[in-house]
This record gives sequence, C-alpha cells and structure tokens, in this order.
Amino acid sequence: MGKIIITEKDLAEQGSRILARDLTTDGVLNYYGWGDSKKPLKFVVAKGFINDWCVYIEDMEAYQDYDKVASNGNKISNIEIVKLLVDCSDEVLKRYRR
Repeated sequence: MGKIIITEKDLAEQGSRILARDLTTDGVLNYYGWGDSKKPLKFVVAKGFINDWCVYIEDMEAYQDYDKVASNGNKISNIEIVKLLVDCSDEVLKRYRR
C-alpha cells in the first residue's frame, strides 16, 4: 500500500485505461469518515480518453471487484486525498478530473 506513481508518459497514450490498482483504508484517507476505518478498500487510478485521470474508490458498504470500482466506484474529488494515494508532478496533478 505505497503511493502510485503517475507520470506525463502514463497520460500520453491515447485512450482510456486503468493505470494502477491498489488497497487503502479509510483510516488513511478519511474519505468516508464512518464505518470500519481498517477495512481494506480497493481503489483504481484511471486515465480518461482526453489524457486526464482520476481515482475511484470502493464503496464502503458493498463489495466491489476492481472492475466494478473502475466502473461504479466513488470518484475522489478532494485533491488532498488524491495526494495520499498518488505521487505525481504538479503538471500531472493539474490534469486530474474532479
């Protein structure tokens, strides 16, 4: 459960895709702020078609595999929470889709 590294090269290729997937907890993120703070939560870093990117996290109340997280997970819009999961340059961070 280290930080995912995203570079400009990762965003340069055309098309949407998953860049990374990993686990975290709400104890680390305080995204939900309720429930079991030690429960492992899946997250995915997804590249958008227009070379932007975002992070989706598993629902606290329902099991989701990584594909479900990518398609139906909760998008993290708080950039400070994103920084807890992803290490990237300021230029890459500017391309984050909120």
